[in-house]
Amino acid sequence: MYSTLTLGEKIKQIRTAKGLTQLSMAHAIKSSEAVISRIERGQAECSSEMLVSIKKFLGIENAPLSEDELEEYKNQIWVVDSLVKDFRVSDSKAMLENMYPIHKLPFESNLNMLCVMLEIKILIWEANVKSAAEKINAVDAKVESACIEVQNLYHRNKAAICMMMSDYKNGLKHGLKILALECDDVKTDASVYNAIGSAYFLLGQPHLAIIYLERAMMLYQGSPTNIKGIAIAYTIGRCYSLMRRENEAETIYMTTLVQAKSIKNRQYIVMLTNSLAITYINTNRAGEAMYLINEIIVHEESDEYKNWLHVEGGVSNSNGCLVTKASCLLHLKKYAECEKWMKQISDKIESDNTAIMMLEAIAHRVKLATQKSSESADYIEKTLIPHYRNQGFLKVYALELCEELEAHYTKARKTKKAIDIALVTRDIYKEILFGDGE
Repeated sequence: MYSTLTLGEKIKQIRTAKGLTQLSMAHAIKSSEAVISRIERGQAECSSEMLVSIKKFLGIENAPLSEDELEEYKNQIWVVDSLVKDFRVSDSKAMLENMYPIHKLPFESNLNMLCVMLEIKILIWEANVKSAAEKINAVDAKVESACIEVQNLYHRNKAAICMMMSDYKNGLKHGLKILALECDDVKTDASVYNAIGSAYFLLGQPHLAIIYLERAMMLYQGSPTNIKGIAIAYTIGRCYSLMRRENEAETIYMTTLVQAKSIKNRQYIVMLTNSLAITYINTNRAGEAMYLINEIIVHEESDEYKNWLHVEGGVSNSNGCLVTKASCLLHLKKYAECEKWMKQISDKIESDNTAIMMLEAIAHRVKLATQKSSESADYIEKTLIPHYRNQGFLKVYALELCEELEAHYTKARKTKKAIDIALVTRDIYKEILFGDGE
């Protein structure tokens, strides 16, 4: 990891780069030019007291030069890394600032790169994705020749940035590269398997996602907090939903909901309840789903829940619940009430493109069911199904639209249209089970 230069060679390189002579250094530290020459050639030992004086003369007092200093510096780097993992971002930034003198040692390229990787990691934790992306792109070309520790942090940061920018394919690519490095800690790092599994899920490949997510779940066992396990279980449940294995999804949601309630994590209580309601809808239990979703909407609108979100920094899932209620009304065939509800919530979701598209799909399904528009079937076929088909983990909505449209065409005796949609349904199932071939 460290430079192969000797201590004397490092001193000489810094001295000459600054345009300083051996004589001026000797005078400054109260030694002789001959002694300085021998130290730089590796023919004489440099005492710790003399090294302090030399570093002061060279203006690098806090920079690590000796082997002991470098080892201590590397240990501090991993302390900073641990602080970031423990969400102590302010402490990690303060500690990293005190380590910046490493930038004055260009020959310690790996240590410099590690510091850069930690700066990027902090930017990611601060959700400053643009700055993180700019900073990591600037060092892309240097990574291949860097040490394995640098490559490990680089691919972790790159994967996180890609996922935050919804670039799931590249996020997956960098996640798999972390495993390929075969670092000692990677094989037992649940977060790596979780990241890869999440990427596969978001790309609409649940069968592969489950393999990595279950490995992550196993590695998280014994963790002092089970919030990570709850998050992984939630994603596994969604994988089963995507594969239309609703019974398994329901079992996971119900079990995990009990765990979320035991630690009073309101965010996951809402998310799991909403997913459970969707499972009920998909298994012809829209009435039960409506009961659940009405209960959770009231909870989300309470001051108690809003205060919890503010204090804990949680993310509201209210839009998802509002859309699920519209879906409940659709499946209960309460079409007028459904249209009224969608109009009522339209202002609340105006900045959520996913929720807007889902409501648009429900609106056209209402028109299809009530025969209010002859254009809805065409719009669903040519616009909505292709949209959801290309959305990875949202392919399940494309399947739902296909099944409804096939039934519509069959009822209308448009046999060729019905067969064409059935073929699209088959192809989407293949994409979910075997990937899209990219």
